[in-house]
Amino acid sequence: MFKNEPDVLVIGGGVIGVCVAYYAAKVGRRVTLVERGEIGSGCSWGNAGWVVPSHCIPLAAPGVLKKGLKWMWSSSSPFSIRPRLDWGLMRWLVAFAAACNEDRVRKTIPILRDLTFASLDLYRELYSLKGMSGGYNEDGSLMLFATKRGLAEGRRDAEMLGENGIRSQEWGPPEILEREPSIVPGMAGGIFYPDDAHLLPGDFLDGLARTCERRGVEMVRSTSVTGFELEKERISVVRTTQGDFRPECVVLAAGCESSTLGRSLGLDWLIQAGKGYSFSISSSTVRPSRPLLLSEAKVAVTQSALCRYSGTIRPRLQCQ
Repeated sequence: MFKNEPDVLVIGGGVIGVCVAYYAAKVGRRVTLVERGEIGSGCSWGNAGWVVPSHCIPLAAPGVLKKGLKWMWSSSSPFSIRPRLDWGLMRWLVAFAAACNEDRVRKTIPILRDLTFASLDLYRELYSLKGMSGGYNEDGSLMLFATKRGLAEGRRDAEMLGENGIRSQEWGPPEILEREPSIVPGMAGGIFYPDDAHLLPGDFLDGLARTCERRGVEMVRSTSVTGFELEKERISVVRTTQGDFRPECVVLAAGCESSTLGRSLGLDWLIQAGKGYSFSISSSTVRPSRPLLLSEAKVAVTQSALCRYSGTIRPRLQCQ
């Protein structure tokens, strides 16, 4: 029976899981996707929806470790950690610290760059499908800097990205105010990245999930994976709260839960959950024409929402 014996079983209904389901169905595979909540109800629901070559510098970069040690004890900082005895967290922190070197960063940027530009091509393809709603824009993004020190760091990042073919333009305060009148005076400067794009994650996932179902993908919602059975080092059975599945292939795309499920398969992945916040506001004053990043505060602003990565939000916008 197809429902219980698919060619491909995708675990996780976020953006990765739904995209995998679509492309597997596109090449003729029988696909079932299981999601413990609703499609896109996890991390994919609240993110800013940015597809940005400007973010190809990995988080583990020189200087971040020093900032992280300062920030990690403050709950209002962009990088706070609740102190606890957690061996997995300790291993992750050690690995993160070891990656904070310039040689590794320079080797990683081209990989992330190529992945991001390939993603841009695929999003264009997906948004051309029948039934996909609007909300995808390639109008660049603007990083704003409140301090001269922050602007200097932004220039260094832009120079490193430029060496890898990622374009940018520095905007002075007059140009920022002319192009983005919602911003109050006082910015030290900004850097515009014309190749960046953004979308509305909820609308994208709703549309693509419907497209998947039209292609025959079985979407099994409100279903948790409870375990696996192995046969000759291959997954033979996936146990769930809605019964057992016997797929030929399993794709694990469950976000931070992938590490928990992976351990039952003997897989040791260094994955730690991160916590972020997002909210929407309605205002006749705040109308950015493109995504904005308030760099020092680590706050992303899109036309549809203010997305808080972490920390106390103090955006220098005229909000009502």
